[in-house]
Amino acid sequence: MKRNKNLRKLSSDHHHALALARKITRSIQNDDNISSLISHAQDIFYNELALHFELEEKSILPELEKIGEQALVKRTLDDHVKLHQLVKHLDVPGNLLMFANLLKEHVKFEEQHLFEACQNMLDSEVMAEIGRLCDR
Repeated sequence: MKRNKNLRKLSSDHHHALALARKITRSIQNDDNISSLISHAQDIFYNELALHFELEEKSILPELEKIGEQALVKRTLDDHVKLHQLVKHLDVPGNLLMFANLLKEHVKFEEQHLFEACQNMLDSEVMAEIGRLCDR
C-alpha cells in the first residue's frame, strides 16, 4: 500500500517495531538471554515507541476523532495503554511474548486501518500538519 508522504515517518517507525517483535519471538524460541532481551525491548519502547505513540495521540487521533472515527481512536489508545502496561512487567512469564504479539498486531492495525483512514478521510491541510508534527 502506498503511504502518504506525511505518514511515512510513522510508517517507518512501524518497521522498527516489527523488527523488535520478530527479535523477541526468535530469541524466546532460541532460548536466548531473556534478561538482556527485556532490557533491549524496554530501551526501544521508552526511547522510540513511546514517542511514536505520543506523536500519534497528539496529531492523528484528535483529527480522526473530529470526523467521528471514535472506534479507530479507541482501539489505538487501548493498544497503547496495554503496551505501556506490558513493558513495565516484561519479566513476568509470558508477558514478553504477549508484548511482541500485541506490538505486531498493533502495527498491522495501524497500517491497514488507522493510516488508511487518515489517507482517505483527512484533507490535505490536515495531513500536511500531521507531516510537520512528525518532522519535529
